[in-house]
Amino acid sequence: MIQQKRLTVAVLALVALAGCVGAISGDGDGETLEYVPAEAESVVQAQASLLADEETSELFEQAAEEDPAMDDDIESAIEEFEEETGLDAEGFSEFTFFGSEEEANFEAGVIEADWDEAEVVEAIEEDNNYDLEETDHEGVTLYEPADEDVFSPEYVAVPDDGIYVIGDRSAVEAAAEVSTGDNDGISDELRTAVTDIDGHVTAAFEVPEEEVPEDAPQAEIDPEPLQDVSVAAFAYDTGDGALSVESMLYTDSAGAAEDIEDVVDGATSLVAGMTDSDDLADQARAVEVDRDDDVLSIRYEVDVDAIEDLVDELEDEATGSMGPDEPDVVEPDDEFGEPIEPDDDAFGEPIEPEDDAFGEPIEPATP
Repeated sequence: MIQQKRLTVAVLALVALAGCVGAISGDGDGETLEYVPAEAESVVQAQASLLADEETSELFEQAAEEDPAMDDDIESAIEEFEEETGLDAEGFSEFTFFGSEEEANFEAGVIEADWDEAEVVEAIEEDNNYDLEETDHEGVTLYEPADEDVFSPEYVAVPDDGIYVIGDRSAVEAAAEVSTGDNDGISDELRTAVTDIDGHVTAAFEVPEEEVPEDAPQAEIDPEPLQDVSVAAFAYDTGDGALSVESMLYTDSAGAAEDIEDVVDGATSLVAGMTDSDDLADQARAVEVDRDDDVLSIRYEVDVDAIEDLVDELEDEATGSMGPDEPDVVEPDDEFGEPIEPDDDAFGEPIEPEDDAFGEPIEPATP
């Protein structure tokens, strides 16, 4: 599982939550990807364009209405980030996270930003509540915890001006070695996957065959064709009042891509048939699937204004709050199958005020 470091989380929060229109309008030039080492099995990129995105801002405000722990609006989120870190949000350009499941403690974020090196180090020290001391690795400036016994230590490398690599020691040092030519960079497969898909946020990761189940007895679709996916990419994007998510699956052959296309088509049809909501069924059918040789593209787009109502409908179906049928009330019958009236005995005969349960007169007690 990914265990993001604290300042990395802060930067991700800035990227994922901010949308202050006009604050930042450009994107990075992809430079952060050049520091990702060959050991990486997953990579996530976030562009500064997200910070100037109106649709993302609207989504944030919708989420804030449901979660009292969130800031009320984007501007407040940015102000909180700047106050806690002392860093100027407008200096941010690009962020790339990379990690490896195979190698333990191998995760880091590469940040491209017009920030002062001393201020970045100070922000990390205050955020983690421990001091960093300057050293070097293969000629690259490296900051490490002064106390070797700190829990979940965070390291910082500065391979070039305006480039900060923050995370686990092994990952940070591997990125530093890429900058000096002592280590290979990101694999061609991951690079292609994360750069061939467009969005404010893009991601790509290797798919180990052993992690894809051969069958799913409880499901009505066969997941086995997914074992032929070697790399998967995802993207979040917006435009013209809509949100879009896209996935690209890189397979071993055109035949494998066609088999997976059948699986996806079957899954969307299954979902559309399972819901009682016409709106949700229409959304399932709106999923677009395209195939180009051995690459499968899956895309879904929805108007931002419609998301809140769709989420409510999903919650209604999940919780059954759309109103369960009233249970039938079963009237008790006597031993002959006839309804028992309130004043009947066990045999369905009216009970006189002075009769016992069997309809016989109650004799007064003998003195």
